[in-house]
Amino acid sequence: SITPLYMGKADTVAVILRARPGAEVPFKGLLNVTAKIDGGTKDSTTSDVSATARLPRVTDIPITIGLRPKTGQDTIPPGQPVTLELYFKTEPTQLETLLKLLNNVDNLSYQASFRFNKNVLALNTTKQRAFSVLNSHVKNSVQRVILPFNYAVFAKVLQSQGVIDTVNCLAVAGNIDTTALVIEQLQWGNSNRSDSTRIFVEEPVSGTFVAGICLADGKRLVQTTNSVGLSNTRPNPANDVTQITYTVREQGSVTIALFDIGGKLMKNVVNTIHAPGEYTITVKTSDIPSGVYFVVLETPSARLSERLEVVR
Repeated sequence: SITPLYMGKADTVAVILRARPGAEVPFKGLLNVTAKIDGGTKDSTTSDVSATARLPRVTDIPITIGLRPKTGQDTIPPGQPVTLELYFKTEPTQLETLLKLLNNVDNLSYQASFRFNKNVLALNTTKQRAFSVLNSHVKNSVQRVILPFNYAVFAKVLQSQGVIDTVNCLAVAGNIDTTALVIEQLQWGNSNRSDSTRIFVEEPVSGTFVAGICLADGKRLVQTTNSVGLSNTRPNPANDVTQITYTVREQGSVTIALFDIGGKLMKNVVNTIHAPGEYTITVKTSDIPSGVYFVVLETPSARLSERLEVVR
């Protein structure tokens, strides 16, 4: 099934194009698809799509790219670290040739984008290159992640089990316990070197992760001894600054944002991983116009809002 990707105002949008020959077309080769997207209207856009294809060559090296939890981490209790691996597979006879080719390509680069359900996993942004793509829509349950290339990491881990790179996450307690690990896009190679075009990246392979849960009296996905709270915003009305006090009941992704009464995102205040507890932050309001706003707190298991007035 396809998870809906809801988008909010000012969000980053990635349009993923994939093409696959029909069953009646027995073709296996290299396919290059390009698209030109216009600005569109308020709620729609159009695109001209073209494609070129060529048959495989003897010198081509087909590889499969996938995303999976590290061995032994397929099921991890909430609050514990999880390592995701971006890996490749190829025929054993091609592996030595592939490694030599990659080591000889100048300015080798790749960038992967993937997604998972943020009610099961959360990106740990501490000391790593991967970063989350802004998606503020209240209906969205997906965390989208971009992983850019780092040659030092690549050279170190490529020799080990076909792992290209790793991403640090945390298991969280949400309203579900299982998520697919879906690669949306992979940009690979160096367009200025013909050697890199010999690498034929086949369709990505998705993995699965399960957050460990307590099964006593049925699934209990979230502890209920502490409650999520957006308890105090003061001063309110605010002039230049205000303080927001909130409570988190389980470790996981936490976002706080300011929206105007029309639903427009005005300011992202918090977007990080929190341990359970009470927090107080100071928010600058001198850079937004006078008016009525809503402070929106979202965790893996709850969404709360509180009215905030800004007066000059």
